[in-house]
Amino acid sequence: DNISFEFMSGVLTATIYAPANMKINSITNVKNAPSTTITNNGSAYTLGSSIAIGDILVTTVSTASVIKLNIQYV
Repeated sequence: DNISFEFMSGVLTATIYAPANMKINSITNVKNAPSTTITNNGSAYTLGSSIAIGDILVTTVSTASVIKLNIQYV
């Protein structure tokens, strides 16, 4: 499964609440190749770490882009 973000309109940060217990296994750059930073409840997130339902995920990219977070429900 995946969650996609479109950052083409000048806004380079998106905040979501985790829809389920999950982890992000990888990030695919769909358009452009930004540096991507993710925080989970305010702390740096490491790919493959657990995310609890309802956690606050903030995704920030360095440039206008489209990315896909490749997730696994756990």
